[in-house]
Amino acid sequence: MKAVRLHGREDLRVEDIETPSIGSKEVLLRVKAASICGTDLHIYHGGYPPKKTPIILGHEYSGVIEEVGPDVKGFEKGDRVAGSPIIPCGSCYYCSLGKPQLCERRLSLGVEVD
Repeated sequence: MKAVRLHGREDLRVEDIETPSIGSKEVLLRVKAASICGTDLHIYHGGYPPKKTPIILGHEYSGVIEEVGPDVKGFEKGDRVAGSPIIPCGSCYYCSLGKPQLCERRLSLGVEVD
């Protein structure tokens, strides 16, 4: 699959990468649209350095589900979805309240992880 990855400050490259395998509670999404926001520009210009490089930028996206893990409920292959970049820890105070957007240890796709 194709990905635009940041290798360092102002060093973006379009690359062929392996299609990721999914876990039992995950889906594989074929991204059809992605936007660039201020956070992406800060990361690109070095004002907010990523935790690792190379990294696939872009945390605002939508697409079509290509594959569904066996433990995923409510989604099917072919569904059109908008993604959420938040990866909550699932165990902090806010996660226990059902507010993963406030997670104390959250990670974000396109910011901290691919």
